[in-house]
Amino acid sequence: MLLSENIKELLQETIKPVQLLEGSTPPQYTSMIITSKGSILWYVNGTTPESYNSSLTNLKMMALLIKDKWCEDQDLTATDTIHHFELEDLHIALARIPDSELLLVLIAGNEFPNGLLGLKLKYALPAFHDLKGYKLSS
Repeated sequence: MLLSENIKELLQETIKPVQLLEGSTPPQYTSMIITSKGSILWYVNGTTPESYNSSLTNLKMMALLIKDKWCEDQDLTATDTIHHFELEDLHIALARIPDSELLLVLIAGNEFPNGLLGLKLKYALPAFHDLKGYKLSS
């Protein structure tokens, strides 16, 4: 059985800073799980600057844009790869949870290294193994 609290806890873990040799990474803004149709199922926000609008309305719009970009990229690359792109001044990394209709999305500011955001996603993805094969009901 999937418990929403457990998924939110996992998402909360993904926004923690990564320890680097000299300090740690800048804050990551949001982690969310969206459907392949662009609906938000779960999300958490981290420390965000005033310039980042973390309202649910804004996140819904971003989820739709992210889904559209993922659909474009899906035609060009394998579906099981990590996709990187920028949306205004944000770095976004996303990957499909294997055999499911769900996407795990990490959003950070442009000061967050894009490659590191992808590595963070790569190592976080196995924690969501219980969502593997998750299909939406019609």
